Amino acid sequence: MTQDRSIIIWQPQDDDDEEKKNGDGEEEDSENNDGEKNGVVGEEDGENNDGEKNGVGEEDGEKSTGVGLWVEVTRLGVVGGNQEGYYSCQFSPDGTYVLACSYLGALHLWQQQHGGVDKSWQHCVAVGGHTHQVADITWDTMGRYLLSASKDQTTRLHSQWVKDSDEKVHGWYEVGRPQVHGYDLTCLASIGSFGFVSGAEEKVIRGFKGPANFIRNFGRIGGVDVQQELAECSVGEGASVPSLGLSNKAIIIQQQQQQQQQQGVEEKEGHDYFKPLVLSGPPTEDELIQHTLWPEVCKLYGHGNEVMTIAATSDGKVLASACKANYYVDANIIIWDVTSWTKVDSLCYHRLTVTHLAFSHNDNYLLAVSRDRTWTLYKKQHLQSSVLGYSYQLCAQGSDKVTQHSRVIWKAAWLPDSTHFFTASRDKTVAVWGVGVWGGECIERWVRKAVLNETNEVTAIAVSNLITSTTAQHNNNKSYVLLATGLVCGSIKVHKLYLGDEAVVFTDEVLNIYHQHHNTVRTLHFKPTHTNSNSSSSSVSSGGGSSSGSSDGVTLASCGNDNKVMLFDIKVR
Repeated sequence: MTQDRSIIIWQPQDDDDEEKKNGDGEEEDSENNDGEKNGVVGEEDGENNDGEKNGVGEEDGEKSTGVGLWVEVTRLGVVGGNQEGYYSCQFSPDGTYVLACSYLGALHLWQQQHGGVDKSWQHCVAVGGHTHQVADITWDTMGRYLLSASKDQTTRLHSQWVKDSDEKVHGWYEVGRPQVHGYDLTCLASIGSFGFVSGAEEKVIRGFKGPANFIRNFGRIGGVDVQQELAECSVGEGASVPSLGLSNKAIIIQQQQQQQQQQGVEEKEGHDYFKPLVLSGPPTEDELIQHTLWPEVCKLYGHGNEVMTIAATSDGKVLASACKANYYVDANIIIWDVTSWTKVDSLCYHRLTVTHLAFSHNDNYLLAVSRDRTWTLYKKQHLQSSVLGYSYQLCAQGSDKVTQHSRVIWKAAWLPDSTHFFTASRDKTVAVWGVGVWGGECIERWVRKAVLNETNEVTAIAVSNLITSTTAQHNNNKSYVLLATGLVCGSIKVHKLYLGDEAVVFTDEVLNIYHQHHNTVRTLHFKPTHTNSNSSSSSVSSGGGSSSGSSDGVTLASCGNDNKVMLFDIKVR
């Protein structure tokens, strides 16, 4: 490895090659110098040193190879976005692969083409992942890709790789790196197809949209029809980060070409690194860094401290966000209109940090949980004076000392029918809440319906879509959901929850995930079961792409403080 941030492969030069290069000139010298060989040792020296040749004590007739030269064969690595170069590298046992690690924690892999030391080396796809704690994950609304945000200051996009030749899924790979930031990322939320917002340890919320070049490559890699998304794309071909900047700047090819003609190619190359790619497989590390960024379309200002949680409605048109708070004034929840990217409302109740926000599946409710050990529920109310035409008003709060949690509440989740919600707390319990029945009629009073006791602090929960039981005759073929819980020790458990007319019942069936995290589980998400009618990959599923009621299974995604993002296929009956 050198200061120019490349890897050099060297090869020793054979003595035979040297002799061929020297040719007949050496033979002439040998004849002119009486008895002298290669101009090194004379005849006298040969007589005085019994059996010595070429000035080296080679007794027993051993033949010397001399001092060989090492010549450069090839250089590996593209400087590109890898400004800090490589830390180390290693050959494979057969010498056909070279594996290197870089300053950014990524692995780079090269394969020698067709053998032979003078052949070219091809940059290949290597194992990748985050290099710091993964704070949050979220699925695309259609379940086609998974986004993850980490304290390594990157947002990464993971998807399946479907080869055209056999139409089989070849695993999940990182196919995009939409955001490379200057702050540790804390949360994110999907806002429709190829769009998301993220929050970091700063006071700003940033919104991103997928560029045309990435959408085309994503369609080829995943075998997905993306013609509709391409037709709606209006943010250019790609993006780049200006020098000393944090905002991804959109790049339009025609404008870029005109600027290059006016300013000169040399000057422009120092600022815009994006080049359109044509990919049929996952990109390499260098391509991920430079050519898969998404343009930043907005910045939302309103919080006084670093953003802690973001939630979006099912259609991605409304956002809710909250920041770190030690006082009542900072613990407000801000409602944003994504269409105009403006603040439309502020909800105040909690005294400390709101740790998690969750809209119900029908978007009629917004649930908030906090470090002050309480939860609040806001209901959509029609309001003509509002920009949205409605607003969210407080309708319930968990302030009952008998039923409320005794420690901080970390996460919340909704049932698919939006009739019940769950809260997970440090007090090692998961509570199920629903509307109570009083005097024979249902009123807007939410009460605790059931409690699940865990063996450790519960830091993450997720609820699957409704699954129809076809084998559990003792439950009269009722529908049930899977409740996944993540613990502070890294364990993940999956529980069956049957939904009755008046009661919610946990069964004794508990599935312990074997490949667990080695540190705190931060977020759990079941893959959406919505299928894209235009997607050719809807039939190629890893267990979670089936519609509601299918008996194939579901896919659960998890992330944790051990830097991992994991996917689990759970077969159900």
